[in-house]
Amino acid sequence: MNFSPEDIDILIPLIFLEEKWEKLKKIMELQGYKLVDLHEHEFRKTNTKIGIAYIEDLKPFADVDYHNLGVFEDDGAKYHLLTIDDYLKVYNMSLLDGYRRTKKSNKDQSKINILNKLIQY
Repeated sequence: MNFSPEDIDILIPLIFLEEKWEKLKKIMELQGYKLVDLHEHEFRKTNTKIGIAYIEDLKPFADVDYHNLGVFEDDGAKYHLLTIDDYLKVYNMSLLDGYRRTKKSNKDQSKINILNKLIQY
């Protein structure tokens, strides 16, 4: 199975998609990204596609509370880390999306199978 991502999904606090959207958009544009889909908050630069959503949606979407995630800090940037169980919850919910299931050619199910094997070890 090819694990190369087709895009990069970034989850950020909702405030950046509401009150601070113009500032975030400008930062992305300064990095060479162009907004290609306002509704999906999707940017593109050459072959790199970045989709931005809000982290608070993890709880209602997949029952993952981001407050309980581990945090990795690098040069002032903080990254929330999903566990294997968290990824399973997200991919299982994604699997219910008919559009995604068709678009991803069942890649999500393959990832779920691998994650389940990892949990067994």
